[in-house]
Amino acid sequence: MHVQDGRAFTAAHEGAFDRILVDAPCTGLGALRRRPEARWRKTPSDVPELVALQEDLLRGALDALAPAESSPM
Repeated sequence: MHVQDGRAFTAAHEGAFDRILVDAPCTGLGALRRRPEARWRKTPSDVPELVALQEDLLRGALDALAPAESSPM
C-alpha cells in the first residue's frame, strides 16, 4: 500500500502497472440530495482547480501503465 500524491507516485513508476484504478476527486455536487449543505461549500472557482487535478491524475495513471501486449490474431 502506498500513501502519496498520485501525481508524484505515478511519475516515479512509469510503465510499472498492468492496471490502475484512479479515484479522482470530484465536486461532490452530485450528492446534493443527500447532503444539501454541500452546495454552500463549493464555488464555481473550485471547478477549474479540480479539473486540473483530475487531468494530472489521469495523465499520470496513463504514464504508469505498462504497454499493452499485442496478442496474435
